[in-house]
Amino acid sequence: VYQTSRLLVFYFQRDFAPVLQSVNETIALNPNHHYALSMLASVLSHSGEHARAVETAERAAAAAERKPAALGGLGIIYA
Repeated sequence: VYQTSRLLVFYFQRDFAPVLQSVNETIALNPNHHYALSMLASVLSHSGEHARAVETAERAAAAAERKPAALGGLGIIYA
């Protein structure tokens, strides 16, 4: 399940496999886990899956009740 500190190390090393495994497990347990959705959107974007990234970032923003941090993440995905 999602462990933020450990996964950020993998994320910044561009080792996305463990990040994807963990965020997918977290989302399976809680489909509205906005931080896991945001991380998934970012990984998808970096992997060239922009359409899925935008869709996932929209889900993350909705799950976070469109708070500024979530909307900022959405803006980064669009950029």
